[in-house]
Amino acid sequence: MNISLKHFLGELNSGIVFLYAVLFLLEAIIPNFVSLQFNLSFLLWSVLFSGFLWIIAYAKNW
Repeated sequence: MNISLKHFLGELNSGIVFLYAVLFLLEAIIPNFVSLQFNLSFLLWSVLFSGFLWIIAYAKNW
């Protein structure tokens, strides 16, 4: 099975967004379950980093 880096990073972004949707749901159900400010900054940086890698992969056509 041949998978391109572009496809892998796209799936990684989807997985990150899904993970944080679950964490936000847990935060709503159980207050102070996770630190919301940490989660927002980590989500932002992880999406930016994987998006940056996706742009490089798209430019190099991996």
